[in-house]
Amino acid sequence: MKMRLAAAFGSSALVLIAAGANAAPLASPADALAAAPSSAVDYAFPKNGTDVNGLAPANQAVWVNVGAQRAIMDEIVNGTVHADANRIDAHWPVFAASLAHERADGSFEYASNEAFDGQPGADAFWLGYSAQALLLLQSSRLGPQYASRIAAIRPQLAATAQWLAQPAQMAYLLHFDGGVTPRNPTVSGANRLINDAKALILAAKLTGAPGAQEAGEQLLDRALASQSSQGWFPEHDGPDTSYNAVSAMQLAWIALFVNDPRLAPAIARSMDWEMGRIDSSGRIDDAGNTRTGNGHLMANGKPYPINYSDVTKALVLSSIVTNDPRMMNDAVLVSDYARKNF
Repeated sequence: MKMRLAAAFGSSALVLIAAGANAAPLASPADALAAAPSSAVDYAFPKNGTDVNGLAPANQAVWVNVGAQRAIMDEIVNGTVHADANRIDAHWPVFAASLAHERADGSFEYASNEAFDGQPGADAFWLGYSAQALLLLQSSRLGPQYASRIAAIRPQLAATAQWLAQPAQMAYLLHFDGGVTPRNPTVSGANRLINDAKALILAAKLTGAPGAQEAGEQLLDRALASQSSQGWFPEHDGPDTSYNAVSAMQLAWIALFVNDPRLAPAIARSMDWEMGRIDSSGRIDDAGNTRTGNGHLMANGKPYPINYSDVTKALVLSSIVTNDPRMMNDAVLVSDYARKNF
């Protein structure tokens, strides 16, 4: 049996989404993350410092696409959690470096040969991770000192949200990110579709972009409907312990800032299934996975691994929005296991 965290994060845990359609947040998202065990939070949102002048490694030699910039947002989340303005400032150039490649219609220049990382999927990655980091920063004690900087980039983020909400882009996201086609009207992979929904919904929250909320809800409805009776969200039409966690993580980011009574129960079901595949050492089982571990291959011939950082993110955020300390306990176990083994 897995050991449980002490009651410090148990019954006194910060609850962000309470039951009932009219319930209000009880604590700020930034305060909730700051109260979580630092070993898990710092593994989930590491301060790697791999960006140079606001560019992620993939974009430093030549601009590829804006989606790669999303990793820098973990740096800003880490700085926000630790109330470290110097750390945030060190990575703030990500916005100027990224928005320099935004077109007049809100889309971004890109040069990717990989269909799934072209527009608008890459743009949705950028928008979703930017919106969550900025909303978290706004909710923190540092929020007031960054208010003018956030206001300055808000119109460009709103333009991307409005562009993504147009019918042509919505059709692309459903087809390429959700695997929805006339022959396959169901969602074969939920994690990217939930990210797209998160991008639009959180951008609407941050910027007020017209049409973004409604478009995001359309995608979210399709993704929530894909959840299996066992609780997992599909990846390649089946269960996967890495990508199910990514789906829950994206839902949890939405739930941190938006009161949708469907989210916490869906997250709880997803993470109950996930926790059933985490052993007492923190190792995540890959048996039966449809995409990661278990002999699956990438283009370079190496096994496609479970993303322990994203699973830790999912456990931390899901614990906060569901008020379930078991998930935080497993976040510590998983992050400790990953540090020792990878």
